[in-house]
Amino acid sequence: MYVASAGGCGSGWVKSGMDGCYKFVTQDKKTWTEARGMCQDMGGDLVSIETMDEIYWIRGYRSYHSALRPEWLWLGGNRVDNKWMWKGKLADTPIGITDWAGTEPQDIPAENCLAMFGDEKEWPATHWFRWLNIACDYKYGYICEKSMT
Repeated sequence: MYVASAGGCGSGWVKSGMDGCYKFVTQDKKTWTEARGMCQDMGGDLVSIETMDEIYWIRGYRSYHSALRPEWLWLGGNRVDNKWMWKGKLADTPIGITDWAGTEPQDIPAENCLAMFGDEKEWPATHWFRWLNIACDYKYGYICEKSMT
């Protein structure tokens, strides 16, 4: 797990410039549902990326920290009734701003969860740290998000 500590977020969480706290978990691979449960157990949820600033911050943070770069990471979105939604604690919200890679999202019925590419050389650089839809039962690292405490 990649950990850093920042005031107001708690141990192992990173404070962004947007009043949010993030935890990047890379060592403990989980399915999408398991990852969401782990984030909730830590007082947050899988990340819901709602602004371009947040997209750029996460991309930049991953680019800067070499341990985070190669990993595919779960995000908090999934497809429900053919609509992409951010899963929320109280209610789901439609995904507005997106950062899909290349030909994503693909219309493959079993690929209903949202992940973020790493920077593997087998993918073009235009895919790095961008979104893809994939089957929810793969095991990846994940990004948790919570409000500052």
